[in-house]
Amino acid sequence: MNGRQGDPAVLLEMPQRRHAMLFDAGDLAALSMRAALNVTHVFLSHGHLDHLFGFDRLLRVNIGREQHITIHGPPGTIAHIGHRLRGYEWDLVDRIVPVLRFTAYELHGDTLRATTFILRDGFEPKALPDTRAPGGLLLDAPGLTVRAAALIHHGPVLAFRAEASAMAVIDADAVAVRGWSTGPWVAALKPAALAGADAAETPGGLLPLATLGDLVRVLPGASLAYVTDVADTPANRAGIIALAQGVDTLFIEAPFLAAEAERAQARGHLTARAAGEIACAAGVARVEPFHFSARHEQAVVLAEVEEGFGRQLFGPRSIA
Repeated sequence: MNGRQGDPAVLLEMPQRRHAMLFDAGDLAALSMRAALNVTHVFLSHGHLDHLFGFDRLLRVNIGREQHITIHGPPGTIAHIGHRLRGYEWDLVDRIVPVLRFTAYELHGDTLRATTFILRDGFEPKALPDTRAPGGLLLDAPGLTVRAAALIHHGPVLAFRAEASAMAVIDADAVAVRGWSTGPWVAALKPAALAGADAAETPGGLLPLATLGDLVRVLPGASLAYVTDVADTPANRAGIIALAQGVDTLFIEAPFLAAEAERAQARGHLTARAAGEIACAAGVARVEPFHFSARHEQAVVLAEVEEGFGRQLFGPRSIA
């Protein structure tokens, strides 16, 4: 959301599912009101200021609205969210009818610890029972999963992988053009299209699926991984590569140059070359490096990512 040098914040919009999610919540000034109101999930790498600064924008736009926003992060996330919510006075909130709720989850191994905060109660914390998160599975919704890998920065951080399965979409206008009305047959047409069936029942009878291309189209599945603020250690590399294996797009930090490797190691960050090497080892289709330092020319950083990856990724450019 903030270019390659701004605060980390990646917005994943899913209009067909009528919600959106954020990976980190740095400066969210560029987030439109519409987009902010669609956010239902926030996945925090950790609680540093540049990754959590924008949380208050989500809070502000949702006051007085019915919404449940979940926040997943490493140990310490519940305290961070609780402090943000309890940092204001909440008088008269018992008069607000729509329920605004935040639920914060912390990943501890394969266990999720959770606390919920409700506006009507002045965001007083209420602990929830622990739940299991096998293999770091944080979200398992129809057609969409999000997993996390626990890594190390100065302390624990999480990296994430989001994966959406293929989806069938109906064109209501095309249905009307045929003089038909939507109904139960639409619900049956979608799985038939996803399964590649030969035919499907319609108001016009059993028709070959090949003749229904104007009514239904299949959107391919997509995947992304999000990695930032991690030290370049063998364990971190192995964890990132396993998590991001074969994704369509890898968002990965690149704040230092290879010549600054010692400084990067002391700060718990990756170099641009390391980011490229990790992306190559994970076999990703596309790389989006970010979290650049203002000290560096972006073209120089991108060139180092390409060196690590082993081929051109970003197209022609000039390097001053």
